[in-house]
Amino acid sequence: VFTFAADSGDLTGTRVTANKPITFLTGHECAFVPTENTACDILLEQIPPTETWGFQFVLTPLTTREGSGFKFLASQDGTSVKISCNDVDGDNVISESLSLNAGGSDFKIYPKTYWCFIESNRPILVVTISLGYTFDEPITESNLADPFMFMIPPLGQLSNDYTLVFSQSDAIGSFDDAVNFVPQINFIVPAADFDRGKLILNNGAVNTSSINFIAIHDSSGEVAAYGATFVPDVDPTAPTSPFSARFSGRATTLGVLVYAWYRENTYGYPGGMRLDSIAVPIYCPISEPQPVGSETSGEILVPISRTGVAEGEACVQFEVGNGTAIVNGDYRVEDDMCCFEVGERTTQCRIVVITDGDAEENETLHFK
Repeated sequence: VFTFAADSGDLTGTRVTANKPITFLTGHECAFVPTENTACDILLEQIPPTETWGFQFVLTPLTTREGSGFKFLASQDGTSVKISCNDVDGDNVISESLSLNAGGSDFKIYPKTYWCFIESNRPILVVTISLGYTFDEPITESNLADPFMFMIPPLGQLSNDYTLVFSQSDAIGSFDDAVNFVPQINFIVPAADFDRGKLILNNGAVNTSSINFIAIHDSSGEVAAYGATFVPDVDPTAPTSPFSARFSGRATTLGVLVYAWYRENTYGYPGGMRLDSIAVPIYCPISEPQPVGSETSGEILVPISRTGVAEGEACVQFEVGNGTAIVNGDYRVEDDMCCFEVGERTTQCRIVVITDGDAEENETLHFK
């Protein structure tokens, strides 16, 4: 085991590489979040390889807290992140963007009424951070929580079958009575997979009809995912049994986030996630040898396909070089990434054809 720490400041964005497989954990011994809010507590998370980071995420609030913190970390230069948040009625409350380079990060605090969809053109890591209890006013038993941190799985790494374990309550520290954790669960479901009837908790023993799923919109205003909060009916003073959450049907996916607090004692974790290599460069053969476009159509659409596992989302970066056609005179590239959605085996890369109205001979360019 090798450990290192910062003398001061923040180690976020530090790049760690190894010539053999390693496990990497990071955090803070006692963080104030935000810095002006009491009290501090430990932040700890195991960081997955950058090749497993994702492109789409859903941010859900921590139940009963006035706000939640979210940290965004980029692994590549030129990362552009779109954040779109709506309230429980579906009304847009904020749309903003982040521009990050490799190792760059940003921290946002959103109120408990915000449900957000995240879109990135490069792979990113996103975590939820609970805020110090003095952030909330007034302070009550229901919001008395210190900082903790957990990863938010990208949509491309969701599974559909989870077994959860809730921390058993016990007497801790100087408290005279037991610390009785009341676990809470946030659910995340991509819009394409959403079917309330497919959610099965504890093998059908829990009635899910009363769970209120909130529609969450992307930057174009379309419903991209659904989110919900749920408090399982467990006795916090008794030893807990495993709790199961799954979606029926292998083609559907579900995200599960678990957390609890009681009198400043806290914990939180993602119920599980896949670790597919969805953010690594992949070879995609061009489906058509010579895609064509025109000033009339205004674009060239280059079809590409991928082979092998298609369960995760994946994006491919492409380059375009001049042939007889000249960049910014005859064509331009607005986005040098083309992405496969979950389950998609074919997609298209777009090149804009610039219209100048002049009659010209056929021109060429190079795509790779």
